[in-house]
Amino acid sequence: MNTTIGFLAGFVSGWAVRSSVDSPNGLAIKTLELIYRTRSRLVRWAAVEREQIADLVAEVQSRYEPTGAAKKKDGASSGNGAGGRVP
Repeated sequence: MNTTIGFLAGFVSGWAVRSSVDSPNGLAIKTLELIYRTRSRLVRWAAVEREQIADLVAEVQSRYEPTGAAKKKDGASSGNGAGGRVP
């Protein structure tokens, strides 16, 4: 009895898999399609993240430059050639 039930379960599951995929070629095509779709999503996600990081860096630079430029200007105006440093 258990053998018959196991055989029927295997037969039905095999039939279900076979009916969902036309052939091994169809399975390969569906797998490659999934891979390309996933790659496309990853590339799009990476582009968005790259854009956000670039925006973050630009904001940090815009906040830093006014204070950094003022410090550089003050140090360079001392005229000793040491960049504002005194030995």
